[in-house]
Amino acid sequence: MARRKNQQRAPAKASKAAATNTGQGNGNPLQAVEMRRHFQGPIPHPDTLQQYELIHPGSAEIIIGMAAKEQAHRHQMSNKALRAETREATMGQVFAFLLGTIVVLSGTYAAVNGHPVFGGLLGGGGLASLLSVFIIGRRRGK
Repeated sequence: MARRKNQQRAPAKASKAAATNTGQGNGNPLQAVEMRRHFQGPIPHPDTLQQYELIHPGSAEIIIGMAAKEQAHRHQMSNKALRAETREATMGQVFAFLLGTIVVLSGTYAAVNGHPVFGGLLGGGGLASLLSVFIIGRRRGK
């Protein structure tokens, strides 16, 4: 799924050129005057919106309604993504805790049942790896 930028851009540009002193046979050079307007936002420039309204009455309300619906949709998708990220992080923490507990308990079981070296390595290694990931993760978050 392609992601859009958070800020939608709907530029409305208007260019006008007016020729003055056409220079047709009178020796004056040709001059051109150019005016440019640039508007950026989720809806067209008010002048452009007014022109749409003149062409099709009610279109300004439709365009503004479309922009409002699009914004509501973007907010909804952003909230869904945030909830998914939170759930993913929580599930990762739960599974890491369960895995760590299983490894430490397995090491303890092995140590109690006659394999103290293996049990110590398994339990201590599991505990050390969990602590190092926790500490490194905290440092990266700051």
